[in-house]
Amino acid sequence: NVLRHGFIQTQRDHHTLAFVVVFFVLLELAELRWPQPCEFLPSRAKRGVAVGFLEQRQSIAGVRTMPYFTCKSWSAYMTDDLTVNSDLLPQFAKKVNIELKHLLSKHAVNGPVCHVGSLINKEGVTETTAQKWRSNFGGLDNSEFVGMDIFAGVNVDVVVDLHDPRMLNTHPQYESYFGLMFASALCEHVKQPDVVAKNMVRMMRPGAHMYFSGPWVWGYHPYPDDYWRISISGFEVLFPELEVVQWWYSGTTSNVGIEVTDRKYERKLFTQHTVTGPAAIITDRGMPYLNVGIIARKP
Repeated sequence: NVLRHGFIQTQRDHHTLAFVVVFFVLLELAELRWPQPCEFLPSRAKRGVAVGFLEQRQSIAGVRTMPYFTCKSWSAYMTDDLTVNSDLLPQFAKKVNIELKHLLSKHAVNGPVCHVGSLINKEGVTETTAQKWRSNFGGLDNSEFVGMDIFAGVNVDVVVDLHDPRMLNTHPQYESYFGLMFASALCEHVKQPDVVAKNMVRMMRPGAHMYFSGPWVWGYHPYPDDYWRISISGFEVLFPELEVVQWWYSGTTSNVGIEVTDRKYERKLFTQHTVTGPAAIITDRGMPYLNVGIIARKP
């Protein structure tokens, strides 16, 4: 009666109508078009892995598998406000504060500070800029700051080649001297990162920390050239003497990072299934700009 005549005559028709409504709702879900900003992704998630993921199961028709949905990329949640959208991240990820002063305090970091690759190579930069940068470390009990670079310039105190295995023969005062080794956007630009890493570790005293940051998914940027991308696993190979105490992914939003419980979840977290522009000629998926950030300690 419901389907053929378009009206309800009996209580049984009520039940039939309810069944039909539920049936077509489930079919619609099986086809799965979710309101923006979410997108269709392959069905590989299990219940409880993330908010918004749907457990794989056959539809009521017995012929389809329910996919799961997530946003175009979880990296969209790397906003300035640490409280915004944090509950929407999957259970294997969380948003964290990576503001430098916060990290120094959290890990009880102390100086002296060695900034390797310290040259501020920007047009119009002045010593005032360097002093403002160094003030980030002013809260340390020992805030002595030594900037090292292969080129002289603003924010450079010692001109030295970290590639030189004999570097500490000519600068013995820095052997096991520093409490913080700061290396940001450096190792991808050196030809022999293994040699540079050894010199950096040798300059760290026992109990010292290293702050490391480098591009992971990033465009070619020569300075003077661009050689490497170093993952968290790559860091552990380069610096086997150090113990990683915290690591995260960051992007173009200041002071916000995302930690994951297991590095194998990276692609699930960040893969973007909407690609436009010239990139669409060669691929149907992408990744956002990503840095890897690390705090490590020398025993």
